[in-house]
Amino acid sequence: MILLRFKRAGPIEISDEVEGLLRQYRQREGQNEMGGVLVGWQRDVDDTFVVCDMSLPSCEHKAGKMWFQLNPIFAQSYLDRVFKASSGVICYCGFWHTHPEENPIRSRPDRKVLSDLFCNGKLNFSWQLGLIIGDTGKIYSWCQYEDGTCEQAVCIHNSKAGNSPAINRSTSAIQLSFENFSRFLWGKSRKKPE
Repeated sequence: MILLRFKRAGPIEISDEVEGLLRQYRQREGQNEMGGVLVGWQRDVDDTFVVCDMSLPSCEHKAGKMWFQLNPIFAQSYLDRVFKASSGVICYCGFWHTHPEENPIRSRPDRKVLSDLFCNGKLNFSWQLGLIIGDTGKIYSWCQYEDGTCEQAVCIHNSKAGNSPAINRSTSAIQLSFENFSRFLWGKSRKKPE
């Protein structure tokens, strides 16, 4: 699990499963950039936002060695399925993609993607999470806000915390593990990377 702390957005937890998938899809030599959207839910107990799933790379998106363009129709289809399968509990929270560098940093186009979503979409929050995965698996994270400002996370990595369930809300009867949520959403369990 990765815990990100933001002054304005608050704590954001990236589940073990999502962290594993992000590192699995890091850009290797000769590959194009890849990416997708992030989804999660707000935990009632401590107001932590939990990133519990992500869309996987697809040939539906456009990409080159140093650029990535999300297919909005494909991404919206994924988001609609997640939202419906979770009865509206799990929703869009951000965007992930790879960079062909060891220490990734956000570029002007990376900020523009999130700015455009604020202008063109109906979002549930006043922030969006951006994650960039470097070619060695390092993850750069930031929150971008409606007013155009950005904030880099203070990152606390805690691999001994165990698996974060896809949904574990104290005020909700929904109790799905990542595997069960994945099976419910996709009709099969997505294997967790080794």
